[in-house]
Amino acid sequence: MIYINGKRLRELFVTLLLNCKVTEPKKLWSKNWKLLADDIEHEHQKLYGNDNLTYEDDDLKNYALQEIELIMWKRGRTLKEDEFSEIPYPDMSGIDVPRNHLVAEETSYDRNSVLAEAEMFDSVIDSVEKKDGGLFFVYGSGGTAQGKVVLAVASSGIASLLLPGGRTAHSRFKIPLRLNEQSCCNIFKKTNEADLLCRADLIIWDEAPMMHRNGLEAVQRTLADLMMEKNGGKELFSRKTLVIGGDFRKILPVIEEGSREEIVNAFISRSNCGNILKSLN
Repeated sequence: MIYINGKRLRELFVTLLLNCKVTEPKKLWSKNWKLLADDIEHEHQKLYGNDNLTYEDDDLKNYALQEIELIMWKRGRTLKEDEFSEIPYPDMSGIDVPRNHLVAEETSYDRNSVLAEAEMFDSVIDSVEKKDGGLFFVYGSGGTAQGKVVLAVASSGIASLLLPGGRTAHSRFKIPLRLNEQSCCNIFKKTNEADLLCRADLIIWDEAPMMHRNGLEAVQRTLADLMMEKNGGKELFSRKTLVIGGDFRKILPVIEEGSREEIVNAFISRSNCGNILKSLN
């Protein structure tokens, strides 16, 4: 038995609408809406951390239609077109659940807890530097707060595991494996990934010296393209703060059969973004 979840079925539904000249799109929707919405409750339960969350049929239909409309947008179309007018158009304004799970994940951290941790850190470091000695017990309790979007990435998979919510730079930014001086990331407008990058206020990039400078420049070009309508895309990294860390004495970019000169030229410090780089020791 083959099982396909609602997300894949919604993509198939849109493919049928756009490519197969469905004669009765409303009938196709009416007969299959439960299958098209079968993962909505589960995804929203994970999003809210509430296993008891349930929806009425009308809400499920609206959420499923909303997801279908988002897929249509990605393909440059909309359910508002005449040929799809028989299908109910979703209420896009009355949606409480965040549509972009990537943004929801990156804004679900406990901001108050981070402030408390900073105070704990300062107390311990102060004790160490003054050689006062001391016994510290750290107690924490839960709660969540929406805050700014901070993306934590690392050039290596091992390093990314040490960052809370961390991902590899290749995974988060969709950096191509084969890079050149004109490379861009595989992120397109009106996608969840694009929305996340546009909302990001701070990017922390660990083990950055491992990345070829073309990778850093690809991220810069992608941000400029995504932010073009908002700020013209003229500022480097579109006025987002980027903190990169690492040690040039450890692991450097890997250049297959590369000479010393080629390896040095691949350093991120040799990037065209290097003129704004501020070194903090």
